[in-house]
Amino acid sequence: VRYMKTSDFYDAISSFYPFISFLDSPSRKKGLEMSKAKKDEKILCIGFGSGKELEFFKDNGCKIIGVDCSSRIVEKYGKGDCIVADIVDLPFQNRYFDLVYSAFVIDLFEDTQIKDILRGLGRIVGDKGRIVLLSNCDERGWRKWLVRFYRKVSRFYPVRNRVIDIEEIACSCGFRCVKKKRVQHGAEAVLLVKNGF
Repeated sequence: VRYMKTSDFYDAISSFYPFISFLDSPSRKKGLEMSKAKKDEKILCIGFGSGKELEFFKDNGCKIIGVDCSSRIVEKYGKGDCIVADIVDLPFQNRYFDLVYSAFVIDLFEDTQIKDILRGLGRIVGDKGRIVLLSNCDERGWRKWLVRFYRKVSRFYPVRNRVIDIEEIACSCGFRCVKKKRVQHGAEAVLLVKNGF
């Protein structure tokens, strides 16, 4: 399957992105609650989309930097310190952030790329910092048909979008999952810390 370049896809849908992101706004709200953001914390928000997460962190008195691969998303919805950057190669110094938050970005990549991304996030988050990631996940019981349907439909999606086990991948990269929560059918949030903390 040939996919569009992710940045091109999000550039193309930038004008109506808030209408699309409305579908997963309940998930994002629960992920933000899990972040337990505190005043004056330095936070990196990756793939901020319509900018709602940026507003949440700013309203909580955090020092926020937003990153997105789409220049049009940054131009339209970036508030304050927002840059265009590639999640695979983030231009930040070691141990700079108290929290890294990202919703439905990590599942756009293959497992080997996800491992590289997680190692990069581990580099820029402080030793006692935390990472909150939301991703598409598998389901059990009667909800499993939703995931099966999603897997079939996502093959026709213009960019790669997968169901992943983010906890398993993160643990293989030296993280510990402190909390895991189902935030919507077929979606979960994980709170990760570096092992030993």
